[in-house]
Amino acid sequence: MYSLFAFYGFVRLGARCELRNLAIQLREALNLSSPTAVNISEEDLQAHLQFLMTVLRATAESRGDARVVYPLLANNTKYLNLNLVEVLRRWVTNRLAKVQTNDIQSIAGYIGNVSNLIQQFPLGDKASNMEIAIAGYEAILTVFTRDAFPQDWAHAQNNLGNAYCDRILGEKAQNLELAIASYTNALSVRTRDAFPQDWADTQNNLGTAYCNRILGEKAQNLELAIASYTAALSVRTRDAFPQDWATTQNNLGNAYLYRILGEKAQNLELAIASYTNALSVRTRDAFPQDWAATQNNLGAAYLTEYWGRKHRI
Repeated sequence: MYSLFAFYGFVRLGARCELRNLAIQLREALNLSSPTAVNISEEDLQAHLQFLMTVLRATAESRGDARVVYPLLANNTKYLNLNLVEVLRRWVTNRLAKVQTNDIQSIAGYIGNVSNLIQQFPLGDKASNMEIAIAGYEAILTVFTRDAFPQDWAHAQNNLGNAYCDRILGEKAQNLELAIASYTNALSVRTRDAFPQDWADTQNNLGTAYCNRILGEKAQNLELAIASYTAALSVRTRDAFPQDWATTQNNLGNAYLYRILGEKAQNLELAIASYTNALSVRTRDAFPQDWAATQNNLGAAYLTEYWGRKHRI
């Protein structure tokens, strides 16, 4: 367990200072010479950094409990914007350079938790939320290096891959390449033997990135997706992880539905089998939204099969 005292010292600093002195300290912390450096006024700069400190403190004290942090975010969505991205990047860069070595991992962990929460936060501007999360993950990866903290590094790489997969800004094709690179990095530590569940999670994520990939040959990308999903299912079994198993079965069905190589009729049968497997867990009563999504996919597979047979006739 890492001490919270040094971290609390940082986040409570603003509360102990007069407003004028605080403005100076914030600018020093961010290494800014003028408000235009992040296109933000003096007052807004203070507000954004104070909000960041409040969120970090709430995350630390609640151990990343969304029931505590999400109401705070919901009441302050005006701060979830690209200005916060820049404030976060510069604060992390400047503060971590001055932190005691034994406190760095603790603070980076809080930033990672905040990034996870904001990435999944359903309110506010989705594009900005993803940029904030990406900034947080990239910042903590300067602390969680592969050599010093391999498990934390791999965890952050996996989460960064998720954020790039869901990113709205930037070029979609490039975002997916960045996601694939991050997942591949994670898998260099998250091996099947050492961390089987984490390995399977990242394999499933990598499969989805390959399914959606724009660059490269579509046929080959789908083969890579099928390989990743199949690998994940060697750990994500129905008995051990039924919900994860059903998710990957649904994903595998999607890959087979659009598969280019192999026999089309056989691919459709494999897709139908995967969707049917998923529906044995994704029931209407237990998971209505997932059930509906898989039912829709299954319907598409049967319709494609029908038109294929009609065409052959």
